[in-house]
Amino acid sequence: MHGDYKEWYIDEGPKVEGYYEYGKKHLLWAFWDERGYQRFEEWRMGVLYDTFEYEYYENGQLKEEASYKNRMKHGQWFRYFPDGN
Repeated sequence: MHGDYKEWYIDEGPKVEGYYEYGKKHLLWAFWDERGYQRFEEWRMGVLYDTFEYEYYENGQLKEEASYKNRMKHGQWFRYFPDGN
């Protein structure tokens, strides 16, 4: 597989977007779930480097930001109240 990759939920919302380079995940991949949870992964020729996760409250406000490097917690993590503070 080589090139853009996209996958959609039955309701036509995005599920996965990314890119393959000669059969290996490469560059930025984005994932969404039905709960408003969003994750981004940075790949380099099949090797996962960074992951960034975002979770949202039902009102659309950002609830949590998290980051990982080599699948381990990395950097600052942030949690927010439902009003955005």
